[in-house]
Amino acid sequence: MKKLLMATLILSGLALAQSLKLAGGWVRLVPGPNLSAYFTLYNPGPVPIKIVGASSPVAKAASLHQTMTKNSGGMDMTSMDEVKFLTVPAKSRLVLKPKSYHVMLENVTRSLKIGDKITLVLRLEGGKTLSLQLPVELR
Repeated sequence: MKKLLMATLILSGLALAQSLKLAGGWVRLVPGPNLSAYFTLYNPGPVPIKIVGASSPVAKAASLHQTMTKNSGGMDMTSMDEVKFLTVPAKSRLVLKPKSYHVMLENVTRSLKIGDKITLVLRLEGGKTLSLQLPVELR
């Protein structure tokens, strides 16, 4: 019985990862060792899916971030904070875009140019992964 339950959980996790649909992803090319990845994921399934981490072969580390702008005494103050997870709601989408959520690729290990494609691996709750191919762009 335990083996059947475990197999069901593994297969349902795999089905969840496979149900996510990528739309319009890209990596912003900027000077310096850190780059940001942006994309939209659509979840047609009946349950939310959590992204709990990321990695890429072109960076020493990758993390989930949120950029926020707050007005403080008449001045806009922008801050960027790491977040523990991002949720793709059921039957909805998660949009990662400039000045909002993004994946920070930290200490990029090789020189990239416009048109290159990088692999970004998202770790999902439950241990599954989703591999994305994103173009490097100057926007």
